[in-house]
Amino acid sequence: MSSLSLSDKAGFIGVGRFLRTVSKLLFALILVRLISKYDFGTYRQVFLLYNLLSAIFFLGVPTSIYYFLPQVDGEKSKTFIVQSEIFLFFLGILLGVFFLFFSGFLGRSFSNPSLPDYLRLFALYPLLDFPIQALPPILICHDKHKLSAIVNIIFMLTFLFALMVPLLLGCSLYRAFFVLILVSSLQLIVVAFYLFKLVGGFPVFFDFSIFINQIKYSVPLGLSGFTTLVSRELDKLIISFFFLPQIFAVYTIGARELPFVTMIPYAVSSTLFPKFVKLYKEDRIQELLDLWHNAIIKVSLLLLPAFVLFFVTAREVVEVLYTSNYLESVPVFRYYLLLILIHVTAFDSVILSLGFPKKVLYASLGAVVLNLILNVVFIQAFGFTGPAIATILVSYLVTIFFLKIIKENTSVGWGQVFPWEKYLKILIISILSGLISWPVHTLTLHPVLKILCVTIVFLGVYIFQLSFFKMATRRDVEFLKRWISFKVLFRS
Repeated sequence: MSSLSLSDKAGFIGVGRFLRTVSKLLFALILVRLISKYDFGTYRQVFLLYNLLSAIFFLGVPTSIYYFLPQVDGEKSKTFIVQSEIFLFFLGILLGVFFLFFSGFLGRSFSNPSLPDYLRLFALYPLLDFPIQALPPILICHDKHKLSAIVNIIFMLTFLFALMVPLLLGCSLYRAFFVLILVSSLQLIVVAFYLFKLVGGFPVFFDFSIFINQIKYSVPLGLSGFTTLVSRELDKLIISFFFLPQIFAVYTIGARELPFVTMIPYAVSSTLFPKFVKLYKEDRIQELLDLWHNAIIKVSLLLLPAFVLFFVTAREVVEVLYTSNYLESVPVFRYYLLLILIHVTAFDSVILSLGFPKKVLYASLGAVVLNLILNVVFIQAFGFTGPAIATILVSYLVTIFFLKIIKENTSVGWGQVFPWEKYLKILIISILSGLISWPVHTLTLHPVLKILCVTIVFLGVYIFQLSFFKMATRRDVEFLKRWISFKVLFRS
């Protein structure tokens, strides 16, 4: 049994996924300086399509591992892992075939004649990448949180160098994609050998009942995940249909969430998910809510000040990271920062732990329809920023709906379903810190120096207020100190 606390386990998951996401961000920073806006738009379109289509072709299988693997042991555990990997490989082949047959259609739809060639090459990627995606949940379910983080870091580095090195050597983006596929094939071989060792060989039988139960659980989960992703990425699809790749490239620079905003809530929900399932089945609702609320406050202490700080320095952040060529994306970036306010927790994960995947699916389907309508209307009314406004509005409506579902299935009122008071106090403290540091932002300084000065003043004021109003507990401070000093990484 691991001696790590739930907070540290969540921290390991978050660090691993955070660094993996940062690798893609770093590559984008290099890419905008090495290639044209047209090629950068093509790169974004390839991964937009891959992320969207992989979400539906996954059928929710990787996430279902969190739910089923803790419930089986012995030979059944081995069978479940191998069955899941084989199924994911098969699903990856299906997505590859889809890319081959529909590459021309997608290129015409996106007004990008270069896109079909990239998609036909990329047809090999899903059958290599899909089985790899099962490794993190398998490791977490085996209580190997630190190893899961290390694996994510290694994959991050290989992804980064596979794409970056060819470009720095003067190769085309197409050849860089080819190198990425070669590296992914090596990763798959390593993962296959590790899992073979972990489970102790192939199972002696195929458990059809486990497979059917997994499919019944994962298909609604996969569909809801796909519809959620479509709802979130629909604005980018609309921009691709209405504008050229160069404009799409500018929009996608702003239409992104900060890496840690998605990573931290995911890490926390992944760690607490099995605990939520257990508490709900044992009818210990108040314990479940207390555990969830405590996690929300911990995450809010980090994300809410980040929202205000990046909102204040948005223009400088875009200029420093992506050059002045992409400054038109600043309004879109600020709209997307508003998502931080509702992403202090993974609401859908709580609903899934309560055993209602279909409700998440229904909410996601409704969000897609509403988002599509609002995207088309808002792009006519507000132009370039219209799709971003529509996406934010729909995300807030879905969050309200998710809260309603949680409220009804935990038999509590609106005042008890979410830690409103503590959340609002942290938000107010963050806004006050932003207002006090705003005069520094008005100074005529180099963008990097301005960001640094604003950050120092902001954090000083924010930490002082946390201490003065006693918003952070001693355990919160100790947890932050462990991770800031990296001491936890050397704990056994």
